[in-house]
Amino acid sequence: MTQDPFRRLAVSVVRMQRRVNRMIRQPWTRRVARVCAVLLTAWAGVGLGLILFSPTEQQIGPLRIQFETRLSFTGGSEINIPPLGSIWLDSHDGPLLIRATIVGIDQRAAAELISEPTKLDQFSDEFVGDLQYFLLRVGLRSLGAGILMGLVLSALVFRNVRRVAWGGALSLAIGLGTLSLTAATVRPESINEPRFTGLLVNAPAVVGDARRVFDGYDDFSGGLSELLFAANSAYERVVTVPDLRAAPDDLVLLHVSDLRSNAMAWSVMDQLVVRDRVAAVLDTGDATSLGTGPENQLLASEVRELNVPYLYVRGDQDAPSTVAALAKVPNARALSGTVVPIGPLRITGAPSPLRDLATRKELTEDERATVDATARALNDRILDYNTAHAAPVNVVLMHEPEGAAEVAGSTPLILTGFRSGRSVTAIDDDTTLMQQGRSGSDGVLRQNAAGQHFTMSLLYFTPQGRLRAYDDL
Repeated sequence: MTQDPFRRLAVSVVRMQRRVNRMIRQPWTRRVARVCAVLLTAWAGVGLGLILFSPTEQQIGPLRIQFETRLSFTGGSEINIPPLGSIWLDSHDGPLLIRATIVGIDQRAAAELISEPTKLDQFSDEFVGDLQYFLLRVGLRSLGAGILMGLVLSALVFRNVRRVAWGGALSLAIGLGTLSLTAATVRPESINEPRFTGLLVNAPAVVGDARRVFDGYDDFSGGLSELLFAANSAYERVVTVPDLRAAPDDLVLLHVSDLRSNAMAWSVMDQLVVRDRVAAVLDTGDATSLGTGPENQLLASEVRELNVPYLYVRGDQDAPSTVAALAKVPNARALSGTVVPIGPLRITGAPSPLRDLATRKELTEDERATVDATARALNDRILDYNTAHAAPVNVVLMHEPEGAAEVAGSTPLILTGFRSGRSVTAIDDDTTLMQQGRSGSDGVLRQNAAGQHFTMSLLYFTPQGRLRAYDDL
């Protein structure tokens, strides 16, 4: 009796299999399967054609922009501004996503625009029209390539003239249907309702008010002029930096501070690390403006791409989540009293004990006492390390320069973050204090205020660990 349920189940399975086999042998079933196969092949061919043949780069003024299209369930247009994020426009419905990505700036063309304001005004007036023209052209070309790829894929799969013809016809129908649906659902007013992603979510002021940018070009022109000027100046400064190595085996480090999630600062750092064979980057804090998730992701991504050791102390603008994000990056170390060797150097540091000083340059008495206490605790750890090791600590990283006096005498070089601008002073006969300026200018929230420069420094050390020279950019 215990086998009856299993026997009944086996009989049911056999009967179901027989019904399925009979249904499969029916002529209408095979026809439906062939139609589905042709339809899927045509759809896959169109999608493959878009992926393979739609990406193309176009020069619009000094901007190099990559255009591409993809099959999508939602449609719409996306303008990527790496690494800040993207602007999403609900421009149309349908299965076609149109994407434009800014991938570079032609320095020579930018310089020409900057030198002639009339050309810059003309470029600003024509930019949106040129962008729309190239988006339309790449869409048409991509759909043409997709239709052709659908025909080719059908020929490869079926090798039957009739089915190949059906595959080509379906590919054509998909392409024309996609184009028609896109054209019929275009919403020009979507430019007034952009959706920001990435860092742009927290700082829409970076790109300005979209209505004013596209309805009246004055703000766009001014912001673009500032961006091109800063980018061109940074590029020219980087390529003309002298190499102050006195010997091939000198160690070169890059000191930055107050990056404030400024994308342009990272671009300059990338060039310096490669060009000057920088051994490590020393960051004395405020790498972000708000310590938000998107900023932390940007920081971690950029540090990883530098591919050199990145030693960092948290600033008052950073958050604990900033340190946690860097902890996942193999080449990053957030210092909190630990000593890290870089060549002949022994480097340590401590995070800021304060939080969010905003734009204040002066500390309160309580804040000063807190900073001094943190510096004294760090000094005790330095003295213990120097006593226990033959190679003493050479460099100390701190965010607030106010605490440097508590560490003076225990190390020859103290690097700190921004307070009142770049300065180099001798605390005593044994210790030099280097206070960095703002490596990220005014950061992602306000970008580059008038008169506020990007400031970073190359430090040159001898093979014995002595500071030989430095160059401020």
